[in-house]
Amino acid sequence: MYRSGCLLHTSVAVLLGTTFALLGVASGNNILTDFSSESVEIQGGWGNDASEQTRRVGLNTTERSITWCAQVTDLHISSNTPNNGRVEDLLHLVSFLQSVTSPAPLCMLVTGDMTDAKRGVILGGQSVDEWTAYSKIVDAVQSSGGLLLDIAGNHDRYGVAGPNNFERIYSASGQANRSRVFSERVGDALFVGIDLAPLPGPNRPLNFFGRATQSALKELDLALAQEAAVKIVFGHYPINTVVHPDGAPPRSLHLTRVLQKHRVAAFLSGHLHTAFGRQLYGRHGKVREWELGDWKAHRLFRVLATDTDGAVHFADFPA
Repeated sequence: MYRSGCLLHTSVAVLLGTTFALLGVASGNNILTDFSSESVEIQGGWGNDASEQTRRVGLNTTERSITWCAQVTDLHISSNTPNNGRVEDLLHLVSFLQSVTSPAPLCMLVTGDMTDAKRGVILGGQSVDEWTAYSKIVDAVQSSGGLLLDIAGNHDRYGVAGPNNFERIYSASGQANRSRVFSERVGDALFVGIDLAPLPGPNRPLNFFGRATQSALKELDLALAQEAAVKIVFGHYPINTVVHPDGAPPRSLHLTRVLQKHRVAAFLSGHLHTAFGRQLYGRHGKVREWELGDWKAHRLFRVLATDTDGAVHFADFPA
């Protein structure tokens, strides 16, 4: 059930209104009006009656424990155009969000394509300069006790032959030795990342699609079996760009079926930048997908809020 004017939405506006206004002045954007948002009541969305939905909306916000998390995607840090401001602007955003969430540590999701990895017009290849530049973002979040959850995109795997690569050295997930499916609890929410980027990674332009193998989906199924007030899954590839190479429903696992089975609040993704618009929000049966536009050219970021009652709200902003 989507909600408008809910108390959780109000709490987002109250907490972030003044500070986002300050950021809007600094960046020249009125980000209090130039944003897209949605809310969802997970329990209501899975079949509770209308009276229960109304009761939940009427809860006092002081009875709720709200968890905040930010998301950026498709940074495309490039050694070919080193003065594009992508790293510096993101460091500024990290510092700003840390001041908003203080004294709580910042939680940030980076859903793929941290690096650009382009070599000429056609071929791609990994650059240590791009990965060391990205590591500044990792250090900025983690040095203050924050949590950065990153996942590989197709650019991060261009020409990668195996597991011993720059991603494993410089990304937050690589440094933490996270597997292709991993989970982290943030407050009462369970965030589950799934890496669907092929490894070994084919070169451009052959790795546009994510690959949901049966073994990866079994790992996802197991990770989502954990109890949590809210479950959110994130990856690089939107669901419509994911192929299932070694099985077809109904005799095998399918990404949307696993998400629906565990009543996942939303699937967060990136990958397509703003090729099909900025409000890339859809449903696959009962599964909600909230794709985010790119940081590379449009400097978009998301603020996500969840609470113990299973409500989820997010707003997308230009920085």
